[in-house]
Amino acid sequence: GEDDVLDAERTNCNCETCNSYNMLKMTKLLFMITGEHKYADWYEKAFINSVLSSQNPQSGMTTYFQPMAGGYHKVYGEPFSKFWCCTGTGMENFSKLQESFCFSREDCLVINQYFSFEAVYRGVNFTMEADLLHDETVKLTIGSDYAGDISLRLPGWLASEAEIRIDDIVHCCIKQDGYALLKGPFAAGCRVEM
Repeated sequence: GEDDVLDAERTNCNCETCNSYNMLKMTKLLFMITGEHKYADWYEKAFINSVLSSQNPQSGMTTYFQPMAGGYHKVYGEPFSKFWCCTGTGMENFSKLQESFCFSREDCLVINQYFSFEAVYRGVNFTMEADLLHDETVKLTIGSDYAGDISLRLPGWLASEAEIRIDDIVHCCIKQDGYALLKGPFAAGCRVEM
């Protein structure tokens, strides 16, 4: 389209979920190359607003277009009559939900997304408990002794400074480039809250 008219072009069918799928793949790679938190922030927005909202919770069918204009509803596929290209990428989206929750950098576990998950890094189990719709605190439990560091993304949507507690004690951490860096070592059973 022409420059400066994108807002006028918002309709009920101009945002394909395939586009979100591809943009998430590109954003993940940009984060892996640069380590910039802006990519993790963008990934979170697209993941929640496009991917997680693209599946009908009753039927499991996914959307093709997601309306960008106000006043429209989502249209979901049907098992035998509506099976679009986005149905295929939509199924793949839900097979890799934890794909960009954590990364590693040197001797550091980087946590980018705040959803409940379990991960194993360097032989250590990490369990994240998060339900940001109902509780503003996220909790990370470290399963066994861990000598490395942990980096927590400080999301762009934070209303104020994040408070970080390690085993219920407020912890001063290094804040740099949109992350809170927690220096190890950590003992088995250690609980980090933000």
